[in-house]
Amino acid sequence: MTGKKTGQDSDFADLRPGAKFFPLLRGGPVIPIEVETRNIASPVRIQNQIDIVRDLSARLDAADIGYMLTGSMAMNCYALPCLPRNLDFVVALRPADTEFMVRLFSPDFEISREAADSAIAQQSFFNLIHRKSRIKVNCIICQQIKYRLTEFSRRQRINFENFKTWIVSKEDLIISKLYWARKSRSQRHLRDVKNLAATDCDTIYVERWTRALGIFELWEECSHG
Repeated sequence: MTGKKTGQDSDFADLRPGAKFFPLLRGGPVIPIEVETRNIASPVRIQNQIDIVRDLSARLDAADIGYMLTGSMAMNCYALPCLPRNLDFVVALRPADTEFMVRLFSPDFEISREAADSAIAQQSFFNLIHRKSRIKVNCIICQQIKYRLTEFSRRQRINFENFKTWIVSKEDLIISKLYWARKSRSQRHLRDVKNLAATDCDTIYVERWTRALGIFELWEECSHG
């Protein structure tokens, strides 16, 4: 989840909700932080990961920050039960957004200003930790490379439990898990890919990007194994 910065700060403009480059992103003005932190705090006691997903989705939606749920929790949205240890969110942030994020999630979450600043600059990730439940959220910065921008543009708005959130597409979840497993050959990621491949998906899209990313043989192994 690490990477060098490849784009300029202005590149992030197309990631912001409402940008014409990403028609799936919701539009609207950014809500002032003073209003947003007061109004979107979850009225329900946080008990589990789903409560955290609901809370983060509400905060990021209200702040008009582009995001999508990925990783193990996203597997649950595709009817493949999986108990996540942590939560994974891809977020579209600019260097100027660090202070905004700290104010948005404090005091309910532990967030390091330095870690967030470094993650945005390096296009890697930083953590949010819910103070009461101790549930950890990996905030993965959307990288300024062709595949990751394409992946982000294909995210989907879904009904999850009793709320709405943005989620990575099934095909891009497959590709990401293959990419994460390309060196470690993580049995958990490969098993997830096999389960996802057994359902309906756009195999042409998956084949195109697995070839481009050098993981096509691993895709063939999982899809035909």
